[in-house]
Amino acid sequence: MTLRIRPAIARLPLSPTLRANQSAVASTGKGQPLLHMGFGQSPFPVHPRLAEALAAAATKNAYDDVAGLKELRARAKTYFCDK
Repeated sequence: MTLRIRPAIARLPLSPTLRANQSAVASTGKGQPLLHMGFGQSPFPVHPRLAEALAAAATKNAYDDVAGLKELRARAKTYFCDK
């Protein structure tokens, strides 16, 4: 059986995630050190504290402040001003 793909579909560019994955696979084959972040499904288990935090935040569906979280901005300011 031969699959036919519509020309318009065949002309679509490769998705950035697939392109990143192909690049990572090619780099690994060349023996280059690589921290591969292009995967879609992690082989690692979810840490219990992360699972709890995700569950606690699951019902929070409003946008945060556009400028970012105040506590995070304050910590970033402290971090960068102390350098």
